[in-house]
Amino acid sequence: MVAVEMVALAGAAALATPAPLLLSSIAPRDSSIGTSDFISELPHCATPCVEQFCSLSNQTCICGPDKSAVDHCVLASCTMQEAIFTRNATEITCAAPVRDRRMKFNVMIVAITCVTLPIVTARLVYKQFFSISKRLNTEDWTIVLAILLGLPSVALTIFGLTAHGLGTDLWGLSSADLVAFGRSFYAIQVIYILLMLLVKLTLTFFYLNIFSGHRVRILLWGTIAFHIMAAAAFGIALIFQCLPISYQWNKYNYINDPSLEGHCINVNAGAWANSAVSVASDIWLLAIPLSQLYKLQLHWKKKLGAAIMLFTGVIVTVVSFLRLASVKDYATTSNPTWDQWDIVWWSTIELEVGFICTCLPTMRLILVRMAPKAFGSSQSTNSSYGANMHRLESNSTMHTHREAYDDVTLHDVPLPKRSSAPASSSVERVPKAASQIAVSSLREELSTTGSSIGTKPGDAWQTHASSLMAKHPTTWRGSV
Repeated sequence: MVAVEMVALAGAAALATPAPLLLSSIAPRDSSIGTSDFISELPHCATPCVEQFCSLSNQTCICGPDKSAVDHCVLASCTMQEAIFTRNATEITCAAPVRDRRMKFNVMIVAITCVTLPIVTARLVYKQFFSISKRLNTEDWTIVLAILLGLPSVALTIFGLTAHGLGTDLWGLSSADLVAFGRSFYAIQVIYILLMLLVKLTLTFFYLNIFSGHRVRILLWGTIAFHIMAAAAFGIALIFQCLPISYQWNKYNYINDPSLEGHCINVNAGAWANSAVSVASDIWLLAIPLSQLYKLQLHWKKKLGAAIMLFTGVIVTVVSFLRLASVKDYATTSNPTWDQWDIVWWSTIELEVGFICTCLPTMRLILVRMAPKAFGSSQSTNSSYGANMHRLESNSTMHTHREAYDDVTLHDVPLPKRSSAPASSSVERVPKAASQIAVSSLREELSTTGSSIGTKPGDAWQTHASSLMAKHPTTWRGSV
């Protein structure tokens, strides 16, 4: 899956008319053609490039080390159709072998999808049926949309891109295959932009559920607006970068046909800009929660645990950097089915890793439910990371979000001294919303610790309630 990075050439000349003889009918793909046939087939814009380095009658030179230099000259002087036509003719003349790594790509995308889909499904099932709120939040619905869009894109990548040449050399393909490849490539780019937008929105909505500070929420809403505007800008540039739009895929057709003429803007700078913005936004989404974590008065072990979970976002950033490196040859290739394999490869991994990272907080809750002793926080401590409430406590003041239920809890409230008042003392509760969240937290903690506290369920509830009231004096007023 790739972003706004279709191959387009600056200063392209008008479409020349090659001879009517088609290369596909000259010779089989595994044999060479004569030098005279090669010369007769060259577009007019490509002939000076060949003559600059080799004699047109010297096939050894044409197939030698200067072949790449000729290719760069053709890319600067001819249209995409002419460049592909020339590259095809050259490689057939030189009897170049056809490389193929399509199976490698198909195995990767199927394997990583088989890992991602169960993780996302587990997240949604837990949120809907086993969490305290028993409902999906905004970030959950966002990831649902991403999955509904992502699954068809997997099928399109396999049956549209690799089936029509992604991962092999174009001189082993028919003109029809190249056009089908271009059409699928165009569609998958649009899907990529939408999927990356949804992944980033999922993370941002998740942070909105955790952090209640006024300033950080303004930053997060601004981040959401930026993501939407950037996706819209790059999406529009992608859709209309070639006119007519059909030229997006017809430019891969090396058969001369005046009805296939068109032109594209130079999008090389746009390709770099899109990748750079993606990397910068990944770093920004990592910096926001870490900056809030730094301000908390937590024990260093709890800060470390929270940081480790948040730092999983670094994996996405690293993949984004790797994808950025694959952009360098993106707009300067006459062998797109082979050279664009890298960017599709890293873009696919980037998206799948993004899906997984958005689900990690919920996966921890699932593990706590399954093995509380191994993954849960000690019940003897007075603050926990990973309990089922979204709330951030800072400067000894607790801010509770209205949908504060699942995924993460960060505490920095100074621990109150154990009260010596009798457990039967009256308790004055704060307003209804806060008390409901406290009760929800109590139920969730009991569900992960079992009924080992007290001899009866009622005793366990009362004893653990007293403990929770002592832990959170800002949530419950009164003595315990």
